Amino acid sequence: MTLVYDGGIYRFNELQELIEDTGSFILRREDTAVSVTVVIAASTKDYDVIQRKSDELGGKLSRAPLAGIEIAVVAPSPSGRHLPHPTCDIAEYLRRAGAQTILISLARGVGQEPLVQVSEERLMNECDAAVFMMGDSRYCLETKKARILRNLKVPVVVTGGPDRVSMPNVDTYVGGFGRRATRMIRNEDIVLLDRLLGALDSLLEDRRRVLYPALPPISLPALNRSIQAHIPEIEKVLSPAPITIKLDGLRIKLPYDEFSERVASLDVNGRRLGDLARISRSVLKDYILVRFQD
Repeated sequence: MTLVYDGGIYRFNELQELIEDTGSFILRREDTAVSVTVVIAASTKDYDVIQRKSDELGGKLSRAPLAGIEIAVVAPSPSGRHLPHPTCDIAEYLRRAGAQTILISLARGVGQEPLVQVSEERLMNECDAAVFMMGDSRYCLETKKARILRNLKVPVVVTGGPDRVSMPNVDTYVGGFGRRATRMIRNEDIVLLDRLLGALDSLLEDRRRVLYPALPPISLPALNRSIQAHIPEIEKVLSPAPITIKLDGLRIKLPYDEFSERVASLDVNGRRLGDLARISRSVLKDYILVRFQD
């Protein structure tokens, strides 16, 4: 199971040692001056002991259905006809469920004439899923906006204002969002965000079964730990989640030209990682992508 812990930085080392002692993994850690948020991969039998330690430290432990998932949260171009949209509220809600989010605001397109660049499509296809925020016009959604989705290979969820629309190239549509000038903090807003979360969870579970009909070729949390042990430069990366675990591999936030060969040469059960996975250059800041499935 995957969990999210939110708590103070004081005595957090006790929880970290407990996680290591149980054989669990910290998938992602984000620190502020006084608090820490970690995503944990743990076995079901260890949940109770981790919960007790969390309560002792005054933290909050919750399930993380989207842990190990990277999601592109896509907003329209920042023109008066498009914004405001609940971009940050959606991205933050998905992060609280364990997902690593990449916010993308399309660089081109005005009004009902959307345009998407090839580089933007490539970045979305590097993620495990994409969530698009669209507006209140049913006509615009059904006849104009669907064209920007046609080259995407990942599961696509669209949010918009109308309750129902008919859009090609969309796996799931969630209505009730649309254009907003206020935060999504009311009870009815949380219900909508839960619907979005449930739709993503279902789509990604289906995708997981397609990618891995049997067990994955290697434990991604174990590979994460191996990279940390053999490439110490990763500890100096200041970006959140220096090693991002994805559904089909990892995103390593190190320069491709300098570190890709070292990543490919890592020993994995007696074999080179480069022989088991495809090591490629990411569209995002020249990072390294490790993918076990194309």
